[in-house]
Amino acid sequence: MSMFELKFLERHLYLSLGDQLWLFDTGAPQSFGEGEKLSILGKEFPVASSFMGLDANKVSEHAGVQMQGLLGADVINHFDYRIDVQNESIEISEDLIEMGESPLPIKEFMGIPVLTAEIGGAEYSMFFDSGAKYSYFQGDGLSSFPALGTVADFYPGVGPFETDTFSVPMKIGSVDISTQCGKLPDLLAMTLSMADTSGIIGNELLFDRVVTYSPKRNLISF
Repeated sequence: MSMFELKFLERHLYLSLGDQLWLFDTGAPQSFGEGEKLSILGKEFPVASSFMGLDANKVSEHAGVQMQGLLGADVINHFDYRIDVQNESIEISEDLIEMGESPLPIKEFMGIPVLTAEIGGAEYSMFFDSGAKYSYFQGDGLSSFPALGTVADFYPGVGPFETDTFSVPMKIGSVDISTQCGKLPDLLAMTLSMADTSGIIGNELLFDRVVTYSPKRNLISF
């Protein structure tokens, strides 16, 4: 197990590898960036130069932070993690990290984790996307929650868009979180329906708590 710096910049999380910043994105199926390979804990991974028309420079421009590339599920899922956003640290291990009490099972779709969230007394399957600045909920009742204003966001394959957001409380296992939730453009909403999911839980899930994430075992604990 090794400790790395995890920076929170412009509402995104970045893994610091030496002098390189990599966007830590559980919601992206494939990593890409500058250079032909990436090394973590002595393991080397080939890295594509682009994905869905995006490269490191374009993502840096949209994110407002200069980065080496995006770290997606194809690399992330090889390790276990203990994530501490408040202390700007992340432990990464090839071995299994001990989970906290009552770990929650995770499903996956194309390598992307899917959690169960309780919203308004009903349960929904939601993608867990640590690369998402905001959360998203496609339920009809979204506008019934307190309004938080309009925000701008960006997703690969869709580009920049704006959405009205609302303060939506969610319960994941025994943990209560408050999210800033918008509604996705139709093209992304179609992807959700294909995966039988109702939204996206963004990196807000990682705030105010230490999270142990084990994609190798399909478990998460808080």
